[in-house]
Amino acid sequence: MKGLIISPDDRITVKFAIGLLKDGQMVGDTNEEMLARTFEEELEMDTVESHEASFRRPTFGDLVEISGKVSTVDGTGFDFNPLAIRLTRMKSLLKSWTLEDEDDGPIPANAESVNNLEPLVANIIGMQLDTALGGV
Repeated sequence: MKGLIISPDDRITVKFAIGLLKDGQMVGDTNEEMLARTFEEELEMDTVESHEASFRRPTFGDLVEISGKVSTVDGTGFDFNPLAIRLTRMKSLLKSWTLEDEDDGPIPANAESVNNLEPLVANIIGMQLDTALGGV
């Protein structure tokens, strides 16, 4: 049966759009159409950018490693932080993205850049990855 072993070359690509409202607030969604529909009159359409981020498809070993880094078990129970799972997954699996800095230069796709993302952008990317993985 095909698909039993995940290749290191298997990728998941997520798409998202970000832009600014008239008051300067950054907003984002899954694509430009959803962004425009959600924010209608308030969105500055000339600021809207579409982007992609590509991640390595996680293996069972990845899931165990990521879970171990963000959960704790003590005498009273089990605890985990969903945002820490999202952050760790993004930092561990990110391969490339189309994000650029203010000078139109590429922002490196690495753990440091993920840590430094605007929280809104990080959450949009992370939610898209969560959806692509089926909530795994």
